[in-house]
Formats: sequence, structure tokens, C-alpha cells
Amino acid sequence: MKARKLTQYALSVKAGVSQSTISAVLRSLHENPSVTVLYEIVMGLDISLTEFFASPLFHYENIID
Repeated sequence: MKARKLTQYALSVKAGVSQSTISAVLRSLHENPSVTVLYEIVMGLDISLTEFFASPLFHYENIID
């Protein structure tokens, strides 16, 4: 969102996802969002799921407890 200068509201409009859902995902209240929700959000960000999951945030060493 920051890189694309989008607010939660602007992303919610572009993605067709409620602002409360986006807020919950960002605050980790929605720990397991569905693939559909993730797909809609990344499409709203104009990236692919592949690009999204290629982020270092999803590297094994960053997600293990």
C-alpha cells in the first residue's frame, strides 16, 4: 500500500474487499485470510499472487516459530 500510495480505503475500493477486512489482515487479526481475499487484495495492488508470495516475508526462516 505504501509503495502505491494507497490508503486502506482506496485499496478496499480497488480490491472489492471491505476496509475492515483489510484492516484486520494488516493488524494480524485475520491470521488466515482465504486465498480469495488474498487474491482480491493483491489484484487491488496490481501485483500477482506469485509476486506477493515471492516477498522475503514468506521465506521459510521468516515464518517459522
